[in-house]
Amino acid sequence: MYLKDYDIMKFNDGFRLVNKNDPDNKFLPMDEGLFKPGDVFRVGYNGWLQHVGNDFDEIEERVKQHDVA
Repeated sequence: MYLKDYDIMKFNDGFRLVNKNDPDNKFLPMDEGLFKPGDVFRVGYNGWLQHVGNDFDEIEERVKQHDVA
């Protein structure tokens, strides 16, 4: 996925992907379906951002497994 209209803003505890035209709208990438709340990324050895999972999906799966048992 190539996101030419986005910038990365770095903070002390992470980063935020923002649209260049509306940098104050921090929810735009989620609203456009690019990411979901809970998505987790890391910077890989090659310098690329790697999607490593979704915290919310993992918690939801654990709760479902616990309810079945």
